[in-house]
Amino acid sequence: MNPPTMNVELGTFLSEQVWQSICGLVDVAAFAKLTADMEASPKLWDEWMKLEAPEVKDPPGDYANLTTFQKVCLLRAMRPDRVTAGLRNMIHKDFGKMFIDEEAFNIFSIYRESAPQTAMFFYLFAGADIVGDIDPLLKKKGFSIDNGQFVNISMGQGQEPVAEEALDRCMKEGGWVFLQNIHLMSMWVKALERKLEQSQEGAHPDFRCFLSSEPP
Repeated sequence: MNPPTMNVELGTFLSEQVWQSICGLVDVAAFAKLTADMEASPKLWDEWMKLEAPEVKDPPGDYANLTTFQKVCLLRAMRPDRVTAGLRNMIHKDFGKMFIDEEAFNIFSIYRESAPQTAMFFYLFAGADIVGDIDPLLKKKGFSIDNGQFVNISMGQGQEPVAEEALDRCMKEGGWVFLQNIHLMSMWVKALERKLEQSQEGAHPDFRCFLSSEPP
């Protein structure tokens, strides 16, 4: 069905494509009078539509009472460039900021949730410095490569026995083992998994295993 003809005043700030999207909303009960209301107050809608961030200001008239999802639908019709920002507002308001705001990396809080029985896995990305990230915690614990309580192994061909010896020793005596780039050792991962299963029983309370890998 063709949309009704847009009046002259609305045509000064609405494109035909946007008008068609607006008319498509009229089938939804909350927007049943949208086209008529816009024709009655074109100046208000013009001002709202031209806002830099219309998602943070209520639309004109009774449309201020729309649900957050309905407001996103209105943005989708009139300001599709602001839909992503509108969705962020909706999720923040309806579900909570935890789903939007990413917490800063905190190795201390991660460590508090760790255990000898659970390896800590880090995905690598450009510029990642895992050792640098855990360094403050190493210093607090008094662990270092020099005193043997931190073993940092960049995995590659021939490093399997070195890694297994380090795991066996630290499981027994305490200490941290960091196995970097385990994606290079796909054939050895099963052996690593069996080795870590041994830490389920009787591992030293100060034993921790850190793993890093490129994303799959």
